[in-house]
Formats: sequence, structure tokens, C-alpha cells
Amino acid sequence: MEIYLWAWILFVAFIISSSFTVLNLFIAIIIDSMETFNEGKQAGDKSETEGNKRYVSEEDYKELRTIQR
Repeated sequence: MEIYLWAWILFVAFIISSSFTVLNLFIAIIIDSMETFNEGKQAGDKSETEGNKRYVSEEDYKELRTIQR
């Protein structure tokens, strides 16, 4: 460190810029997935939860029919 007194500045700058880049990538992935989800929702596509709700309601319907008999 006696020879390169200012070397720590480059190291700290590299660590900060690398951390910012990685954080920015994670945020971009989250925003992209949220945007894709909202586009599908606006287009009227059926989500998995709607299909599961219908399946559960059919199952409940069958159970009610057996109880009614």
C-alpha cells in the first residue's frame, strides 16, 4: 500500500458499480415479470387460479349432488 496509495479508491469504485449493476438486473427482472403478468391479465387470458377455482367448484358441485341424493 505504500507504493499505490490511491489504489483503494479504484477498488471501492469497482465494488460500488458492480453492486449497482447486479441490483439493477434484479429490479429489471422483477419489473419485466410484473409487466408480463399485467399484459396477460388485461388481455383476458385465464390465469392458473381461475382454472383451479373452476376445478374446485366442480368438485364441490359433485359433492353436493351426492349429499342431495
